Formats: sequence, structure tokens, C-alpha cells
Amino acid sequence: MVISPVGAAFTNPPTFDLTTSNNVAGATDAVYTFHFENPDPAEIAVSFSVVVPAGYFVNPSYMTTTPGIVVMAGYYDIVGDYSAPYLGTVEIKTTTTSGIFEIFRNGLSEGSLVLILPTPTTPGSFGGILPSLNDGFWGEVSTAAGFLINPSTPGLYTWGPNTATPSSGPTVPMNPRGGKTNQVTIISTYVLLDVPYVDVPVGSTFTIPVSIRNLPRSMNKFDLSVTWDPNLAELTGIVENGEQESRLWDTYYTNPPWSGSVTCYGEGQPWSQDAVWFTLTFRCKNVGTSIISAESGVVSSDTIYLVEPSQELTSNPFAIYCNQRQPTPLSNPVGGVVLPTSKLDVVAPFAALAGLVATVSAVVAVKRRRD
Repeated sequence: MVISPVGAAFTNPPTFDLTTSNNVAGATDAVYTFHFENPDPAEIAVSFSVVVPAGYFVNPSYMTTTPGIVVMAGYYDIVGDYSAPYLGTVEIKTTTTSGIFEIFRNGLSEGSLVLILPTPTTPGSFGGILPSLNDGFWGEVSTAAGFLINPSTPGLYTWGPNTATPSSGPTVPMNPRGGKTNQVTIISTYVLLDVPYVDVPVGSTFTIPVSIRNLPRSMNKFDLSVTWDPNLAELTGIVENGEQESRLWDTYYTNPPWSGSVTCYGEGQPWSQDAVWFTLTFRCKNVGTSIISAESGVVSSDTIYLVEPSQELTSNPFAIYCNQRQPTPLSNPVGGVVLPTSKLDVVAPFAALAGLVATVSAVVAVKRRRD
């Protein structure tokens, strides 16, 4: 890609659009492909900024200080020529600073991408996501599978407003090419974790109800694995919802709770209603960011078995993003007069505090055998 002489402001602004390999809520294996074009006849686009919608999460394993891990990779070429071989390559890699990634074009460093993390309520951004694009060129990068975790709430998510900056002149908004989009429709799945985000202090507990929903017809069996980081969270209990016997179902689970995974099974008479099957209780052990994920079980690659006619539904990975933090310390008094107090006055607030438990609702599927 040859850099042309500095020009003026854009007369034909750059464009941005995207595609995803998986638009299921909570998916942890999606690949997002971002496509940029600079159709301007004379002006270079020197930087790009892309907004990540609220509700998305970045896999914490990529928020690392270990350099050299590829988080995005792609190509660039002349607008209109979209077939291989391409003129050059683009790679974006982790650095020794978490959230700052180095951009390489044809193996040579060309700047940094600065990531602002999205939250359930606020958008994030990729600042400087692509090297400069000469006039008449396109560039495209795809994320590593699972770099982005889909929102757990179904709906329409718009990636924008996005901007491009010329070598001279004002920054301008980028819209999609004709027939393309900068929106993703996140759809529901059968095995769900309904809570979009867990935010808990170390030492507290939270619960995740395991549910199956939105079945097209009756099922008579399921199997599912729930995984977590045992260094950050500890499974302290699995409880049936008390209705398995009335449903004429046997439910059970395997794997020790300290292993970081539990495999859950269910089998019984045909059942089609939305229902909670188990509730998992976790204790937050250490500070960090982690993922609690529901994935295909070990019986087969499919987790839900339908009847009339028989069919096996493939389970999409589904995750809850957990922010595990230090407890908020009690504030120390500033100024004033310290008065004597009784032991009961001292203990009472802490006794009340000890009864609090951080409880989180979510949805997935699990089990224990009915005697």
C-alpha cells in the first residue's frame, strides 16, 4: 500500500460494515469481520474508530500483558478487487500493556489500537483499529474466535457511530457500503444464562438458575457442561428446583465441584415448557475477570433431544461475564467526636451485613438423579 501525497478533506467518505459467524446470545465462539473502504479519489484515511455496543464483552484472556497474541488478522487491497492473492496482510497483537494492541502491516509495526471496554450499559471502542488506508483501498480484519462475547440479551445492536480521519480535514462518520450493514441481530438460544453481567466482591456468593427455553417442541433428554475458572470461583452447591419428580424426569450431574466444570444430564417424559432445572451457587474466591460458560455436554455434540419426530439440537456456547472485585471497605470517620458505645451497638450492623448475599439470576441446564 503506497502512501500518496497529503490531500484535502474527504470528498467521498470511507465506509464501515461487519459480519459475524455467530449471532446467538451469549456466544463465546463468534468471529467478527470488520470491513473498511476508502473510496476517496485523493485523500488518505489515517485512522479509524469503531464503537463496540453496550452489552458486548471482551474475553478477559485477551486482556493480558503477554505480548504477541493475535487478536485480529486480515488483508488489504484495491477497492473492487476482493479475491486472493491480496496486496498485503494486517495483524493486531497483544502488547505488554493490557488493552493496548500493536498493529502490523506486512509484518511491520504501524501503530496501536486502544481498546475501551464496553459494559452492560455503556459502549466501548476500538481506537485506531486499522493502519492508514490509501485512497482507493479497502482493509479488513477478523477477530480471533471468542475475542468478543456476544450480548446475552437478544435484540438489534448497532456498531456506531464510527469515524474516519483524513490526513487533513475533519473527522467524518462512516456508514456501511450499499447492501451491507453495521448492525447485528442477536437471537435467543435454547440454553440461556439470563443475567448479562455479574459484579460481585470477593467472599460473596451468587446463584445461576439453569434453564432451557424456547423449545420448538417437546424434549425427552438433555446434557450440558457448565465451566468456570476454579482459581476465581468455587461451586458450592447444586439444587434441583423441586419439580423434577412431578415432571417425571431424572436429573443428575458429574464431576467434582473443584474441577472447574460440571456435566449435567436430564431424561424423562416429553417436556416443552420453559423451565428452570437446577440452580448453581458459586463463591467468589479472588479478584479478576472470568467467564462462566454453558457448552455442549460429553454425551454428544448435541445437548437437547426432541421427540415427535426425533431431532438433536446443537448447543451454542453461552457465557456470563463476571467482574470479581475487592469488597468496598467501610469508610473511616473524619473529624467529629468519638463516643463510647455498647458491644451490641458495635455488632448489630455487622450481623445484618453478614446476612447479605450477592444473588444473581441466570439461565442454563443441569441435573441430579431422582430416587
